Amino acid sequence: MEGLTQERLKELLTYNKYTKSFTWNVSQGSRSAGSTAGNYRLDRGYRRIGIDRKLFTVKELINLYFNGD
Repeated sequence: MEGLTQERLKELLTYNKYTKSFTWNVSQGSRSAGSTAGNYRLDRGYRRIGIDRKLFTVKELINLYFNGD
């Protein structure tokens, strides 16, 4: 995942298995801590989250969050 580690991901985001969504742990720019992370991409039907100027799908981030790879 090109430079993103599990440690960095968990520093920035928390995953809620009940709502199946990530929330931000830190405020940065226009996003505030506690807000839902990601944009829904209508033409492809999946949610993407931008971290450190790179876009990741929620599926990729869930895998990294729980499995470390």
